[in-house]
Amino acid sequence: MCVVVMMFSGLVTFLHAALLAYKTVPGTKKLKKLVHLAVQFLAMFLSLIGLWAVWKFHDERKIDHLYTLHSWLGLTCFIFFSLQVD
Repeated sequence: MCVVVMMFSGLVTFLHAALLAYKTVPGTKKLKKLVHLAVQFLAMFLSLIGLWAVWKFHDERKIDHLYTLHSWLGLTCFIFFSLQVD
């Protein structure tokens, strides 16, 4: 359950909040970019915690890693998110 919350809040909720923050935060361009960066960093951090929790759970239960299409799509999504340049 914790993994679902971390991955959803990281990649979905906070990523969209970061996109909206850049357009809706009043102030200078530098402040907008700083808020945008901070929220994106939070999204990345929560996603990393979620990935770590999945990896740890699989290790403890002796489950193979990356054996479903869902896991490959999730990892691909995370990699593309981490490679984006702002």
